[in-house]
Amino acid sequence: MKPICSPKRCGSTLCVLLLALPLVTGCAGQAKGTVSGKVTYQGKALSSGYVTFTADKGPPLHADIQSDGSYRLENVPVGPVKIGVQPKASQEAMRAIGMPRGPKDVDKVKAAVADRETKLPSKYADPNQSGLTYTVTNGPQQHDIDLK
Repeated sequence: MKPICSPKRCGSTLCVLLLALPLVTGCAGQAKGTVSGKVTYQGKALSSGYVTFTADKGPPLHADIQSDGSYRLENVPVGPVKIGVQPKASQEAMRAIGMPRGPKDVDKVKAAVADRETKLPSKYADPNQSGLTYTVTNGPQQHDIDLK
């Protein structure tokens, strides 16, 4: 009776499997998600700013907050992330106030923009201090961010 697997034949099969293993596991580790949602603060949509997702490994990912409060992040690695939210002065606020005409007007404009914009607690700007987390899964998903 012939053996099913000769040492020479099994050895080459084992080599091929060992060489292919990193490719297979590497692809599984590359799973990504697309996360979209709406950012609200005290029940109102945030009309501008940035959302930041920070994973344990890799660079932080950023998305603009649209005028309706929506955001969308693509190619987010699967796994837990910490989230930061930071507002920015909107174009509408700048237009409503107008351009400064002299050096004294600059401080007035800055103060007026700050008064018109949503003021978030500073902790939300830092993903490590915000307390906002999410676990990204493979594929498209929705995650609304409700700030209090």
